Amino acid sequence: MTIHNNALYAEVGNRVRHQVQVGLERAERFYPRLCTVIESNQDSEDYDWLGAFPEVYEWLGDMVFDQLASAEFQIRNKDWANGIRLPKKKIDDGNSGYFNRMGEGLVEMFARHPDKVLFQLMTAAETIECFDGQFFFDTDHVWGDSGVQSNLLTINVTDPAKPTTEELLDAVTQVLLNMLTYKNDRGEPFVFPTAHDFSDLVITCSPNLWPIFDKAFQAKLVLETNAAGTAGAAVDKFTLTRPEIIPLVQYTGNQFDVYRTGQSIKPFVFQDRQAITMFTKNYDDPEEKDVKVGGNGRYNLGVLAWWLANRVKLT
Repeated sequence: MTIHNNALYAEVGNRVRHQVQVGLERAERFYPRLCTVIESNQDSEDYDWLGAFPEVYEWLGDMVFDQLASAEFQIRNKDWANGIRLPKKKIDDGNSGYFNRMGEGLVEMFARHPDKVLFQLMTAAETIECFDGQFFFDTDHVWGDSGVQSNLLTINVTDPAKPTTEELLDAVTQVLLNMLTYKNDRGEPFVFPTAHDFSDLVITCSPNLWPIFDKAFQAKLVLETNAAGTAGAAVDKFTLTRPEIIPLVQYTGNQFDVYRTGQSIKPFVFQDRQAITMFTKNYDDPEEKDVKVGGNGRYNLGVLAWWLANRVKLT
């Protein structure tokens, strides 16, 4: 005898939908660590506010209102969707555990998707164009009066596949000294002399480099720099507390990235137009063998502030 228990089908479908929605609200995600989150209200967002803010000046005459330099950089939102089918015959048979597992799987797929897109961005960042027309990781960033600046470093070590802790510490030191020299489009430094504590660093690396990094940062690293931001006669000291070290299976080879995450913006951007919205359908259609539970959302991720990131290639 054919069973058409629409009320039961709807109840199971809505239960799985609710399970997924609650799971998404509770899920921990990686992308907020490296991404500025922008609440989007249109199809795409402009990032012309990346221009340097004007300096505070002594008010002697008429007030001057400078216009921000335009970055002419835009990121368009994308539509994303996924879903599962709940066989009605399994609902008829009372197989509730089966549906719980399917719901958990859908939570995982949706929750991890922004991270997946971010990891793809990070991996391919040497080929993704940034707001200044250069690739995110590149050797010749130029913007206005900044001069030529690089956030893609090549550093020689004894064995690139297995550098020593001292070599990794020296490489990170070179990265931080490099970051201290960065200037905006007005030729002004991004780092102020009073900012003496690097407490916001995230290092992403391949799994084979992770234990070496972990061993290397058992103590604070103190950088001594002169006014030019290079090692030498010390006129300034910067302290690096233990960074967050994250091994990523997406990273292969002998390279690692260093990110600063404690600034007003972060290296990447998560543009949130519409959070994942769940739905159920087909529970009352006798011609359909499955109840469909799905979700869709609109968002995108992109590169943003290259000066808050460095990639190191060990050779």
